[in-house]
Amino acid sequence: MANSLNTFKGSKNFEPSIKKFILSSSPMYSQQTAIPIEEFDRLQRKFMKYKLNNFKKPEIIVFEKLNSFTKNITIKKKDYCKLYDGNVYIVYLKMEKNVNSIKCN
Repeated sequence: MANSLNTFKGSKNFEPSIKKFILSSSPMYSQQTAIPIEEFDRLQRKFMKYKLNNFKKPEIIVFEKLNSFTKNITIKKKDYCKLYDGNVYIVYLKMEKNVNSIKCN
């Protein structure tokens, strides 16, 4: 929860625009969240060090094209076949022996 009275561990270390929004929001807001810069950095370091043991690649991947996050993701053509590329979504299918009968884009 993040509002003008309450933040994560009482931190006020947010990006300027986020800090301004939080400090001007009503204390009645309990459904908005914000992560302080130092907590985000800690989580990012933890994520980067994490080893994916026994990770099973998904059979199907669906990306929403309008989401800025998905624009930075690349899919290896040797691992996945682009099954559909529309205005809103892109669908990838895991490359397997049965993909030969499916037309990839």
